[in-house]
Amino acid sequence: MKETPKKPVQKVTPVTFPMRLNRYMSLDGKSSRRSADKMIEHKWVKINGRFAVLGDKVNEGDKVEILKAKTHTKR
Repeated sequence: MKETPKKPVQKVTPVTFPMRLNRYMSLDGKSSRRSADKMIEHKWVKINGRFAVLGDKVNEGDKVEILKAKTHTKR
């Protein structure tokens, strides 16, 4: 009888607050960490009504707004 190959186990990192904004955006599925950094640099992201800066941290319950996002289309 053949053995079926085992699937690799993915590590799940716990979500703890406060966390860096780029990680929050990445975990939320809004962008990758690097593209989140670019959006923050271009002033396209707000936290609780103020423009975010690189290195900002968010807490649970903070309102994160993305004002302008680049949309990607598949070819």
